[in-house]
Amino acid sequence: MTEIEERLLSIIGKGEENAVTQQRITALTGLPPRETRLILERARKAGTVICSSNAGRFFPQTIEELEHYVLRVQASVRAQCIALAPARRLLGEWKEQGHE
Repeated sequence: MTEIEERLLSIIGKGEENAVTQQRITALTGLPPRETRLILERARKAGTVICSSNAGRFFPQTIEELEHYVLRVQASVRAQCIALAPARRLLGEWKEQGHE
């Protein structure tokens, strides 16, 4: 992990009451929002649990916080799958028809 990645993760508080907004992370690191999101994405892929809510990003402190985050992300994934289904059907139809 790089020094900037460690710094970014050290900014994130434990518990939702200590959540840090994207704007605050950007201000404290001096990195553009896109870069901070990529760093957080890499940390999550590496196994670090970073929750997010309307309050910002935080490390879970209680089972309730973690459960709420998991349920919220699952609902988002389900909604995305529902939205994706018609596009996948149309893609299949177009491929069958030789559409370009």
